[in-house]
Amino acid sequence: MDGLYIMLDKTPLVSFLIPTRGKEKLLMKSIKSLLDRASGIESWEVIIIIDNDDFKTLNTISEIENLFEKYSFCDCKISISEPKGYTNLDYYYNKAAKLSTGELVCVWNDDVVMNSFHWDLLLRGDSERWPEKICFMPIEVNIGLPQWINTHTTNFGGFPIVRKSWLDLLGYLVADYRVDSYIFNVCLISPSIHYEQCRLCVTHHNWDGPNDRPSISIQNNPEEFLIYTGGYKPVVENGITYYNVLMKDQMKMDGYLKENF
Repeated sequence: MDGLYIMLDKTPLVSFLIPTRGKEKLLMKSIKSLLDRASGIESWEVIIIIDNDDFKTLNTISEIENLFEKYSFCDCKISISEPKGYTNLDYYYNKAAKLSTGELVCVWNDDVVMNSFHWDLLLRGDSERWPEKICFMPIEVNIGLPQWINTHTTNFGGFPIVRKSWLDLLGYLVADYRVDSYIFNVCLISPSIHYEQCRLCVTHHNWDGPNDRPSISIQNNPEEFLIYTGGYKPVVENGITYYNVLMKDQMKMDGYLKENF
């Protein structure tokens, strides 16, 4: 597989998954925020997926290489992909997840910056404090909010961090291109899988995707949720709906947590 691979000597604490397109300046700012605010004690990795026709971002690979050459505690993997488009965002994240080696896997964006200093130590502490939790959500501060959100912070569940056991159980990260929404709703189906808010704080600088509409939890409104998702690319195969896929994944998670905790 084409790309840059800088290898670590030990298992990374977390793998940041970053599909990117046309935001090379924001991408560099995002990576620098992770590097500058890490303690340097924990090891971690960044996995970047770039479309093969995104020439501006491809031309920044050498700059990215230079960033990571200065640090021994982090790894960078860059993979070049055929363009799939926003409505196949799940493809990019699942591709990145397969390359991940971290104990945790974080759904990251190219327009997000890390605000928390020593974020790696905070994340390690939260992961060990709640071993029964399979997902963690940072505190998110938003710039450029859609009208339906009237505050500058949200606990919606953007940029979730899941344990590697999530991938081992399901065989993938997500089954729909609304990646954070999918993880969030799987976590909400059952209290036993409910996420924990971690101590990390991030800023999202550019909320401009086509799914700029409020999330509807299927926990209390399954019918409304199914109607709402009808306008998107459906997850339907052999008669299996989006809701069926969520329930299947929830049952796997629920069984795992009951057996181990």
